[in-house]
Amino acid sequence: MADETDSWLEELGLGRYAPAFAEQEITLDALWHLTDEDLKELGLPLGPRRIVSAAIADHLNVRSQPPPPVEMPAAAVAAEPERRQLTVMFCDLVGSTVLAQRFDPEDFRDILGQFHDAVTEAVEAYNGYIAQYLGDGVLTYFGWPQANENQAECAVWAGLDAIRAIEKLTVGGDLRLDARIGIASGLVVVGDLVGELSRDPQTVTGETPNLAARLQGLAAPGDVVIDSGTRALVADVFALEDFGRHDLKGFHDPVQVWKVEGEGSAENRFEAVHADRLAPFVGRNHELGLVRERWDIAKAGEGQVVLFSGEPGMGKSRFVEAFRKLIAGEPFVRMSYQCSPHHQSSALFPAIQHLRRIAGFAQQDTPEQRLDKLEAMLGGRTAETADTLQLFASLLSLPGADRYGELKMSPQQLRERTIEALVAQLIATSRDQPVLFILEDAHWIDPTTEMLVSEAMQQIGDAAVLMLVTYRPSYEPPWPSLANQAKLFLNRLSRGQSEQIVQAIGENRIPAAAASEIVARSDGIPLFVEELAKSLIESGDFDDIPGSLQVLLVSRIDRLGDAKRVLQVASVIGRPFDLEFIQSVGEFEDAELEEAIAAIIDAGLLVKTVRQLRTIFRFKHALIQEVAYKTLLRSRRREHHGKVAEILLRDTDEGGVDDPELVAWHLSNAKLLERSTEYWLLAGRRAGQKSAHLEAIANLENGLKDLAELPEGPFRDEREFDIRTVFGASLL
Repeated sequence: MADETDSWLEELGLGRYAPAFAEQEITLDALWHLTDEDLKELGLPLGPRRIVSAAIADHLNVRSQPPPPVEMPAAAVAAEPERRQLTVMFCDLVGSTVLAQRFDPEDFRDILGQFHDAVTEAVEAYNGYIAQYLGDGVLTYFGWPQANENQAECAVWAGLDAIRAIEKLTVGGDLRLDARIGIASGLVVVGDLVGELSRDPQTVTGETPNLAARLQGLAAPGDVVIDSGTRALVADVFALEDFGRHDLKGFHDPVQVWKVEGEGSAENRFEAVHADRLAPFVGRNHELGLVRERWDIAKAGEGQVVLFSGEPGMGKSRFVEAFRKLIAGEPFVRMSYQCSPHHQSSALFPAIQHLRRIAGFAQQDTPEQRLDKLEAMLGGRTAETADTLQLFASLLSLPGADRYGELKMSPQQLRERTIEALVAQLIATSRDQPVLFILEDAHWIDPTTEMLVSEAMQQIGDAAVLMLVTYRPSYEPPWPSLANQAKLFLNRLSRGQSEQIVQAIGENRIPAAAASEIVARSDGIPLFVEELAKSLIESGDFDDIPGSLQVLLVSRIDRLGDAKRVLQVASVIGRPFDLEFIQSVGEFEDAELEEAIAAIIDAGLLVKTVRQLRTIFRFKHALIQEVAYKTLLRSRRREHHGKVAEILLRDTDEGGVDDPELVAWHLSNAKLLERSTEYWLLAGRRAGQKSAHLEAIANLENGLKDLAELPEGPFRDEREFDIRTVFGASLL
């Protein structure tokens, strides 16, 4: 075969490259799989590469009459490139060189047509997409243009069916055809897939397509082999044989490979990607009764603490809402502290947000107006509230010195006094009515709020307060065990409980078989049950029910059409946003934006609320925001983050920024690093002034991290000096 390759190169006038081909053991059978990048590695300049590429097509007699292009779905035309999880299948006809030599070119063309038809039928039966015919190869995508939770599973089924269909084909009377298939799953960038006459595989970039092609080269005739990414997705749906680790060209580390032997005995289970999500409340009566008992004890003046943990998606937020409704007929005050993943270095961020909310701060308020609202919230300017007003004005970064006098205390004293004031407010409130104090998502808590919560837990023993703290099991609560403390853990739902959620969502119209399949796939996770049931209702097709929550949410986002871009821009801004803000970032037309928002709300991905006569939109749960964000190219994310930071800084000077940490975070993600270091420094200084030194250090470390990406020079040296000076003060 090496001699044949040498002769072929000599005929092209490129015999000087024969040693390079021989060294890499490239035979005529392997020619078609060579990419332009492969030819570069072999040392061929641009001209010879073009000659070889054209000759390869001629060699397989398919250049003059390519197969008719498969009709492209309208949804496949991407408005702009996206990052997506894709499963790629590469199917290769075995022995095409021998077939080309044995048969007349016209007959060989017919053989390739039968091969293409067999693969296409199998792929389209599982909602796959034929990306390109490559002569004796077919490149296929699963998960494009419409994401499908079962896309990896569908790819394997399609591969097995294609192998069986091809093996049934006979040519020349008794000669049977064979194929081999490689399947890989991973992150790719998908652009506009439409070319003038054919599809361009280079518009899907990433290592996944190349890995699929390399894997098929490992397979024996009649085999389907998969990578570890696909194996994780299909789990036990198929019987798999460990095919070992292999060194593949272009891949730095050996690749673990499995051979698919057929259908497995176990059911398919996907690893959950969770987020807080409310669902119909079922199956938590025991836990609800325990918390109710603690509430009755608390109302009698013996403060109680319930630490409430559960995996994401287990219904922690739904439980809190159910308990609130349970006691809705009773007089009580609800105090809600919501931790944020973006503010783990912002001292007392949940308390600040709570105070802003109950005081009724509006975005357009002047500092004086905010001070007036703060006084009204605390009951006016009296001797009892004077100290608290000073402390809370400082906590909220309001200029209270002229009105209340300057705070003459060290940062350490300021932090301790502020915590005392917040705890005192909690205790004072409980004298009028019982207090339900809720701290949500404590796994994102900042260190100073941890101290506040610890202090409150120790002081509510004689107060009518129930503290309900929710968190994920990965979080280790730092608070000591107390006699008035209880711990609860949310387990998965039973089959019967999951079925109740399915029928509640479907209003008892979902067929029993479909409901049973949803319950089986959901694995007792309320969020999974809810999303699977909603997907069935939306699509109206049982076969459309996905089995992976992450891709399920992508599939729901894909159905938005043009409105998807609005959701993607909103994902950069944050979980809550308003129309004016998103319009400024995304530069949408009024009518376009309103229509898109309405479509997204109808799809159940956003909720609408009104606060102080201002309309706010919010992602229904955090996972929707995360999935929408991850579909954006990094370059597009940076662009949007830069616009968000610009809007946050509009009409303010450095000292007037309400949330320098948030501004710094957006600037950092926009890769505007000179400016991000400025605001990380400001955030660190403010935290240090409040004696929130752990938060200060975290902010300053972020500043140093961004600074390290800047080129060496006077600016970097001066900014590093400033950051390390403040850093040292906080360390001391």
